[in-house]
Amino acid sequence: MSRHQVAWNGVTRVATVQAFGDALPVGSVNAGNFYHDHTAGDTNKNNDAIGFNGTHVLYHHVRDVMYANNILDMGNVTIAEDVTYVALTGVDVGPSTSAKTVGQTQQLTVTPTPGGASNVTGVWTTSHPSRATVSSTGLVTAVGAGVATITFTSTDGGFTDTHAMTVTV
Repeated sequence: MSRHQVAWNGVTRVATVQAFGDALPVGSVNAGNFYHDHTAGDTNKNNDAIGFNGTHVLYHHVRDVMYANNILDMGNVTIAEDVTYVALTGVDVGPSTSAKTVGQTQQLTVTPTPGGASNVTGVWTTSHPSRATVSSTGLVTAVGAGVATITFTSTDGGFTDTHAMTVTV
């Protein structure tokens, strides 16, 4: 599932659907956000940039966000899609393995597929914090003997990849 935000311009009455975290269009405020599944291989989706199941679904997502912000007159609202959005289809964490001694660090990187994906944010986790910790930027610190699996999970689509760190004393 990917997360999107609705940028609302009260003057032009345009609600722009865009990737969560993207810069808001000039004159707009963030009206809220929603999750929408646009997994690869979904034969029911339109071939638009965000991958919504037609304008009906798009309208209902936007309507819910707008109603939550007391913007109740949806009859006079134009819904626009941010066509610059490129959906993420996968991630690769590099390097895939490392061997460190306690106290050493390893900076991990995420390579998105496609390379021009709009939203490459995500969350780093560790399988064993007593062996290796990981920061929000992918910096892994070896803290205790053993093997720890570091996982990156993307915000857009929930794609994952891992890094295996072997820690020695």
